[in-house]
Amino acid sequence: MVKLTDLDTLEITVLIDNELDPISPSPHPAIQQTGGFREISQRGPALTTRGEAVTEMPMNLICCSAHGLSLMITGVKAGGRRHTLLFDTGPTEEDWEANVKRLGAEVGEVEVVHLSHWHRDHSGGLLRAVRMIDEAKTSPGPVVVDLHPDRPEYRMRRLRMRGLLCVD
Repeated sequence: MVKLTDLDTLEITVLIDNELDPISPSPHPAIQQTGGFREISQRGPALTTRGEAVTEMPMNLICCSAHGLSLMITGVKAGGRRHTLLFDTGPTEEDWEANVKRLGAEVGEVEVVHLSHWHRDHSGGLLRAVRMIDEAKTSPGPVVVDLHPDRPEYRMRRLRMRGLLCVD
């Protein structure tokens, strides 16, 4: 039997989710939200040619909303011991990379990538995620990727009057 360790803190950075709302903060006091309008306007470049404006909303800093999921989950123990897992990689490499950069996520801390299942909205960013994690790692050793061994080479569905169509 596996012995589980109690954590002192669990941190979850949402890299990709099915929705995006940079305006409304979370009503829960324990949730620290980043990437909202307030933070984005403070991270932007210094304004020098905007007249009386004191903040600006650079739209290229807002995360991409995409159908799918990618979570960076960090378990923390007393004394600062941390272990980080990437759970799923969203639908595309481009969305995953853009959101990681826009959120300033420390992907070099990821020790393990785990896919919940092989649907594209959970696995499409896998190759870029592994590449970026590997490039950002400060500790030795490869990125561990936990994949289900029965991934199909491609998925197909039958369409009426058209035969088969590859959807992967």
